[in-house]
Amino acid sequence: MQVNRLRRIVAGGVAGLLAVGTIVAVAPAASAAQVGTLAIEPASGTWQTGIVVTMSGPCPGGTNLFAKVYGAGFPAAGFNVVANSTQASYPTDATTGGKRVALSNTMKAFAESQSPPASLSGEYRIELICRNSLSFGGPTNTGFGEFNGKINFTTPTDYVAVVPPVVTTSVSVSAIPAGSQVAGANVTFTAAVTAGDGSLEAGSVQFKDGAADLGAPQAVAAGASGTASVSTTALSVGSHSISAVFTSTAGPQTGSTATAIPYSITAAPVVTTSVSVSAIPAGSQ
Repeated sequence: MQVNRLRRIVAGGVAGLLAVGTIVAVAPAASAAQVGTLAIEPASGTWQTGIVVTMSGPCPGGTNLFAKVYGAGFPAAGFNVVANSTQASYPTDATTGGKRVALSNTMKAFAESQSPPASLSGEYRIELICRNSLSFGGPTNTGFGEFNGKINFTTPTDYVAVVPPVVTTSVSVSAIPAGSQVAGANVTFTAAVTAGDGSLEAGSVQFKDGAADLGAPQAVAAGASGTASVSTTALSVGSHSISAVFTSTAGPQTGSTATAIPYSITAAPVVTTSVSVSAIPAGSQ
């Protein structure tokens, strides 16, 4: 009897919690890897200015996006400034291929909705995350990547966009085996990419045989430096000029082109055979 009574108490407690909505599913924290930047428009304004952010490239995955703002007076986990919405609902920038997204309200409205109301001061980071409609998705379920931009409030009512410095990159290309290879045999070309500040953003390398593409673009991960390789057995007999072009897909880093290296493909040696015939003496059979 006591066991049954306890079961009824537990069941009634759970039902009561569900009724008042105190049991909720907790979504994973949104902390995706940065894959690009946000350009802020206008570059300067007041806390009542409508702000539009433009992504430096398209979302690498997902169907939706949303945005948060971080900074003094706002929650440490960020404050939503663009609701979860479909990527297709925003116009595409002709230059970057990324979406142009208007914040849902002004910084004044966002600040005044805090408790207590926020006094805007210093830098505020706007973070836009590419995600799926009902879940974050991506390799670690934190989203398919994020784009970031910053504004700096020099007074409580006036801001200027923070423009990150442009970082140069460089790329060099090498071959294994070096110098030459026989037609039809495998050769591997490797590009080594570095950034001027020692922190390379993600990008891709397109290898070139003269003006022609050699294979598909190869991804380069963010890090202190990066590498990409392509292997082929299809180079024709003759002289080739092999280069590599790095393009940054995240952060304000410049692209770069490697100095071409000469490469020679020689014809495979011709294999000859010989047949000898000897006479059989008469009467030996």
